[in-house]
Amino acid sequence: MSKRLTRSEVPVELTWKVEDIFPTPEAWEAELKAAAESVSSVTKYKGRLAEGPKVLLECLEAQEALQVRMSRVISYASLNQSVDATNPVYQAQMGRAAAVAAQLTAAMSFFQPEMLALPDGTLERYLKEEPGLEPFRRLIELLIEQKPHVLSPDTEKALAALS
Repeated sequence: MSKRLTRSEVPVELTWKVEDIFPTPEAWEAELKAAAESVSSVTKYKGRLAEGPKVLLECLEAQEALQVRMSRVISYASLNQSVDATNPVYQAQMGRAAAVAAQLTAAMSFFQPEMLALPDGTLERYLKEEPGLEPFRRLIELLIEQKPHVLSPDTEKALAALS
């Protein structure tokens, strides 16, 4: 059996550059903190989705922006951990990223139950009235299909927190 190479033994052109995601660990730390602190960009819409299609669009865009931020944070931590899963620094990065992601998921868990609590036909009307919702059409249609299977907001939040 051949010897497994360490990252330092692998030619650089065959490795990924986490610096393309964040130039330094400090930049990653700053984005992790900023993402965690920006949850209010989504939670400010809690209880407001019945106000109309524009509010729904703003909420969806805020969710998407936060998910993009967290995708970068988690990718950086995951790629670092893949380099050396025994490195305690990389383990801690991944653990912290996963913990923040779980907190954000729990905070945003209001979205699906609240959307589906809207009167029948409301989401379909929102799609007709707000052209900006078009990129989210498939998501909205899937949620409409799931309506009979969605749990209460408190139960959804508890399950999201367990992730």
